[in-house]
Amino acid sequence: MTRRPHFVADSNAASVDTMTVDAAGRPISQISVRAGVRYELRDTFNIRDLRTMLRIVSPWADTIAYHYNSSMLLDTLTDLRAGTRLSHTIVIFNRQG
Repeated sequence: MTRRPHFVADSNAASVDTMTVDAAGRPISQISVRAGVRYELRDTFNIRDLRTMLRIVSPWADTIAYHYNSSMLLDTLTDLRAGTRLSHTIVIFNRQG
């Protein structure tokens, strides 16, 4: 049996917000409309439940790629735009983690 994504919506005086989660409960799409401007994020996860990509769809477009070390700890964030690497941030952990 295949489970379909779940959809949640809420609104208040400032915004209308929607979120879609996959069968594992991970956010795959988040949309917020504030003052008539639509903000949209889309997430991608790997089989180990780790986020691999965050795409900003609107009002501008950008993509952040996530890379993990062999201990499955975040070690690199890469800002991708039009298929090129714009910036590269390395995450370093101390002995305490």
